[in-house]
Amino acid sequence: MGLKPGDKVKIELLEGKKAIIQSLVNPPEEIFVRAADKIVENTLREADEQGDAKIRRLLRDLGVRD
Repeated sequence: MGLKPGDKVKIELLEGKKAIIQSLVNPPEEIFVRAADKIVENTLREADEQGDAKIRRLLRDLGVRD
């Protein structure tokens, strides 16, 4: 996401244990990559299987406190 300590993010909680984390600053161009549909689908499926633990770990790594 190109975030640095102190950057602000917007977190939107969706149905089905999903969340959208959006940076409020424009990301640097070098963080974007091209990926085939199959790779993206497999990655999203694997991330979904990890469930809440992965989201908690990501939020912790982003510096979000309980």
